[in-house]
Amino acid sequence: MYTNEKANSFINIIRRNAELERKRLISEANSTREEEVRSAEKAAIEQARRLVSAEKASIIKNASADIASAEVSYKKEFLIRRAQMIDEIFLKAKNKLIDYRKSSDYENLLIRVAEKIEKAYPDKECTVLLGAFDTQHKEKIESIIKNSHAELCDDIAIGGMRVIFESDNIMLDETLDSRLEEARENFSHTDELSAI
Repeated sequence: MYTNEKANSFINIIRRNAELERKRLISEANSTREEEVRSAEKAAIEQARRLVSAEKASIIKNASADIASAEVSYKKEFLIRRAQMIDEIFLKAKNKLIDYRKSSDYENLLIRVAEKIEKAYPDKECTVLLGAFDTQHKEKIESIIKNSHAELCDDIAIGGMRVIFESDNIMLDETLDSRLEEARENFSHTDELSAI
């Protein structure tokens, strides 16, 4: 009998250690994925900057002899081309985010955001706005963010959530839509993209 108890105790220790190791590996994998996404974003922005710089150099090199009228024409052309390139870059980024939304990593992102919000605003009544495509995540989010009510929202086109704490007049925008728009604004305001 003593031997069975000892064996069971040993097995329980092994199970606990295995569970701890599983949690550690999942945490490391999530961190690695987030780093890879950040790295890919930086690489895409750097590549876009190089493309814009190359396009800018090409346009300058081919400027006409009539500098006064060519300068006005060039600025207009450059602004149009810059806007087109930015549109193309961010349309591709949007499509990649929509593809990401279909992955299990997206659900993990929603869970991490919900946990962060619950930790920052524990037991506060709030409304969670989710995109219409996130119906399947509604109950999970409500279970993580206590005292929350999740609603579907048509103006979230890519993913993520907005959380509104009406009693405190606070809105947290954790949508991929706003992050992409913020990245676009930051990208558009770099020196290399300003008109000459």
